Amino acid sequence: MPFTEGVAGPHGRQFRYCHVDIVKCATRSPWSQLRQPERELLVANCLSYLEQQTRSHKALELILVNGRTAYAEFAALLERFGTRLEPSQVRLRSRTATLAVGSLALDDRTVKVVAWTANVVNQHLTASEIEALGRAAGEAVSAAVGP
Repeated sequence: MPFTEGVAGPHGRQFRYCHVDIVKCATRSPWSQLRQPERELLVANCLSYLEQQTRSHKALELILVNGRTAYAEFAALLERFGTRLEPSQVRLRSRTATLAVGSLALDDRTVKVVAWTANVVNQHLTASEIEALGRAAGEAVSAAVGP
């Protein structure tokens, strides 16, 4: 779980974040070509590892979840922590995306979660749709982390 430098929060604060793969092992076929039972098995096998990584990296303050599949699968991990995301709808020019915010209570700290269903990387969003989603996600991050 290598960290990047940070994502800007309110009042110039930088929040450390990282890229998280829900499934730690590679597959020969792309995720979209796997059958549902294969997906479920991979996620089930990897959830405890993802949970361990999330708990052990004490510098983690914010989790950003990109895309419908990651959003749905990450919900299973959130249930293990006894929390869930609070969704709202964001209108992106020709479509609507779900944007959700939540918090993970981990032993001695809280990690904020901001997730959205539109996949910025490979859903072929227009520049204006990415901008609208970015604005909404930025507002959600600011609201989630507070002053």
